Amino acid sequence: MKKLIFSLVFLSILSLEGQNNIRNFSHISKSKYTFEQFILLPKGISETSGLYFDGTTVWTMNDGGNPSEIFGLFNLYDSTVRLNDDNIIKTQFPLPLKNIDWEAITGDSDFIYIGDFGNNPGNRKNLCIYKISKKQIQNNRVEVVDTIQFNYPEQTNFESRFFHNFDCESMFINGDSIYLLTKNWQNRHSEIYRLPKKNGTYPAQLIGSFKPNFLITDACLVKSKIYVTGYNFKGKQFIGSLNFGSWDGFEKQKIKMKHGQIEGICFVPNKGFILSTEQRKTRCAGIFSIKSKE
Repeated sequence: MKKLIFSLVFLSILSLEGQNNIRNFSHISKSKYTFEQFILLPKGISETSGLYFDGTTVWTMNDGGNPSEIFGLFNLYDSTVRLNDDNIIKTQFPLPLKNIDWEAITGDSDFIYIGDFGNNPGNRKNLCIYKISKKQIQNNRVEVVDTIQFNYPEQTNFESRFFHNFDCESMFINGDSIYLLTKNWQNRHSEIYRLPKKNGTYPAQLIGSFKPNFLITDACLVKSKIYVTGYNFKGKQFIGSLNFGSWDGFEKQKIKMKHGQIEGICFVPNKGFILSTEQRKTRCAGIFSIKSKE
């Protein structure tokens, strides 16, 4: 009987937390985007750190220190299905890798790429991207994983420190290249680097820069625009966009929310943008969708 009472109380708390989160996420400033719905993520995805939509499934994973797993969230792409708890099915695929600091996930027609390049203290020399065949994932048996290792040629100081410009939590694919957008703690800019999609070790090529004046946590490419998410030192959350290739025309909108930190973004046709937030002491991990009014 005590266990039953505890379970009912626990479920009631989760329900209240969900309602509070809905209120916290329900206003996008300047009204450029319309808010769709907030739903809690399963307990096993409490530190979601990136999103990728492959045409049928939204993929995510936890960041550093968690098990090496990726999760598929189904039915979020269907414009006739409203986002709710019943439409989230957790599918996890354990991977033969170590999650040092996974911060981004993306893909192309044949592979999923996981960015193990989180570098908060600025002292890492083992930055890499894991390349996993989608056929292995479909067979629920990941055995072979390719690795793309890289470094930033501009970085010469590898002392552990807080203010530096060589952290990264964002990447996307275009053509035969991987693009990285840095998370600059020191100047709040973001440098754009390019890498080949092939196995090997490479110096990342610096090809552009822009100034979001906040810390970039994820990015996705939609047609000719890059969409980014992030937060500033005051805890305010943002979504922004810039032009691919010219790296100009940057615009941003504030997303009003309490005690949240947006960590992932992807675009689902007919649905809009899916964003994810990680768990904090006063807030559960969850996802929500927004649509542009334009």
